Amino acid sequence: MQLAYMYRYNPAVKYCLDAARSGALGEIFRVQAIMNTYHPPKKRAWMKPFPGGNMFYLGYHMVDLVMLIMGEPERIIPFNKSTGFDEVDVTDTGFAVFEYKNGIATAEASSNDVNGYGRRSLLVCGSKGTIEIRPLERDYNGQPKLVLSLKEMTRERDYTDCKSYTPMPPMSGRYDAMMLEFADLIENKLENQFTYEYELMVQKAVLSACGMQV
Repeated sequence: MQLAYMYRYNPAVKYCLDAARSGALGEIFRVQAIMNTYHPPKKRAWMKPFPGGNMFYLGYHMVDLVMLIMGEPERIIPFNKSTGFDEVDVTDTGFAVFEYKNGIATAEASSNDVNGYGRRSLLVCGSKGTIEIRPLERDYNGQPKLVLSLKEMTRERDYTDCKSYTPMPPMSGRYDAMMLEFADLIENKLENQFTYEYELMVQKAVLSACGMQV
C-alpha cells in the first residue's frame, strides 16, 4: 500500500527533512506548511461532502509534512471556516495548529487564495537554522526554490537578511518519483519507508485538523 503524499518525494522537501533529522537545523520549534490555491465556485461546491472541506481535500498533504518533521503533537487545534464567497456553503478555508512541548506547527489550505499555488510553501525553523521552500513545487525554471539561513551567517544584533539559495534539481511530473518507488516496492519487494503505524498516526491527525473527534 502507498498513500499519495507526493511531497514526500519532492527534492526540496527531502533536503529539508535530511537537514532537520541530521541536526543541521538544531532543535526544531516551528513548522509552517501552506498549500493554498484558487478554486472556482463549482470546484468549491464539489468539496461539500468532505468532512473538513479543503483541509480534508488538500490540507492533509501539509499535515503529513508537519508530522514528518515534528512527529506526533500533544494537541491539534482546528480553525476551519467558510468564506461564503459566490454563495457556496463549504468549508473552503482550513487552518490547524499543532502543539508540541517545545514549539508549534501550522497547516493551512485555502481555496480562495488568488495565485495560492505560487505561494505554496514550507518553513522549518530550528535553533541552528531555518529553511524556507517557496514555491513548494516549481518556479519558472521548473524546480522548487529553497532558501537556507544558518546561525553562523548572522551576527549578534544584526538585522540583515542572511540567507543562501540552495539549487534543487528540476522536477518532472509531481507524482513520478512517488509512483516509481511504488513500482520498485512491488517488483523488488522492498520495505516501505513509511510504516502502517505512521500512516495511521497521520490519518488521525488529518481528521483532528478537520475538526473531527478521533
